[in-house]
Amino acid sequence: MRELSVPVAYVVKPDDNITDDVFTNAQSWPGTTGLRRKVNGTWAAVTWREFAGEVRAVAAGFIAAGIRSGDRVGLMSRTRYEWTLLDYAILTAGGVTVPIYPTSSLEQVEWILGDSGAVAVVVETDDHAGMVATARAGLPALAHIWQIDSGGLADLKARGTQVTREQVDERRRTRGAADLAAPPPRRARRSARAAAEGRGRDGGGGASRAARNGRAVTMLPRPSATRPGPSSATSSIDSRTAARRG
Repeated sequence: MRELSVPVAYVVKPDDNITDDVFTNAQSWPGTTGLRRKVNGTWAAVTWREFAGEVRAVAAGFIAAGIRSGDRVGLMSRTRYEWTLLDYAILTAGGVTVPIYPTSSLEQVEWILGDSGAVAVVVETDDHAGMVATARAGLPALAHIWQIDSGGLADLKARGTQVTREQVDERRRTRGAADLAAPPPRRARRSARAAAEGRGRDGGGGASRAARNGRAVTMLPRPSATRPGPSSATSSIDSRTAARRG
């Protein structure tokens, strides 16, 4: 079999961070449009400087709320500007994003949050918030719920006003390419499993309840992923196609 090879374009260093692109672009091309978002029906430009500043502000809010390096934070929303913003903010705060498809069932939401050991979740709609509230009794690790459509981002930014830029930068640097995707704490996994087993003994287990209701439990894909290329300073992101690197 014939083999072809080319020189590597970039060697990943142990301290490389998935959020580096955001802040590198803000430094290199601060006034260049990096994203676009719809505001009152009109597409508005977001520069790399503005996006990096907003990512930093929301990340500071997560830190102020007690999110620690390595903590799991759920994110349940359709693909939109705020999804990208929150994803990068969670990562900047040293957290791990746990994506939840917006059409997931109650059983799926409860399982994903419990199995991952998530300590917080950001949801989009009232229906999502109600679903998480229903599941919360079986999620002992879950301490925070924020909702995008009900001022959740404003709350996070307000919380973060006492966190300095240096503290955010220090937290961001606690994670690097050398870190492995470690499993969630055993205690959180045991708690979620015990809660699920308890509901099963009562006849209210997730699988049987889904069957009785005639719902098919289908795991759907998360939003598609793209990243700015090394030779491109901009990328357009709208409410249907948001930038995300997994």
